[in-house]
Amino acid sequence: MRKIKNASELPDVPLKTWADIGDHAANVTRKSIRGGKLGGSYDSEYADMKKAGRAAPRGVPQASKQTSYVDLTLTGKMLGELKRSKTGKDFVEVGLSGFNAKKAEANADRGFDLFGSKILNEIEKEVSGRVGNQIQSNIKSYARDKVTFNVGK
Repeated sequence: MRKIKNASELPDVPLKTWADIGDHAANVTRKSIRGGKLGGSYDSEYADMKKAGRAAPRGVPQASKQTSYVDLTLTGKMLGELKRSKTGKDFVEVGLSGFNAKKAEANADRGFDLFGSKILNEIEKEVSGRVGNQIQSNIKSYARDKVTFNVGK
């Protein structure tokens, strides 16, 4: 555990903690979406094609035939790419890039938002808990110092 020397350091959260939070947020997002957290249903024509294994582009293996709820896992590539992209002193970014980011935006426009409140509320609770635990740990580290009072000469 790092030693806290100044009260101004109490709210500091190490980069490793932010990295862990980002990795965990990506995992929770994937798990929630694959578990049906987005709800909704596929267009009937698309659902029929997906169920039959013919919805993926030619030459791309289809990973999912599940159609009872929207899980955004036709090929598994988009959710597989979801990861921590940037970590800073007081934040972490989790997201997609390139073509998969555009697919995610299009899905969000249709009501299936990877980063909507259905998913983020669960992550928010965990993140606030982890950050709170780190700050509490910092407070304990700071409070362990012995205080010496010199009275008189």
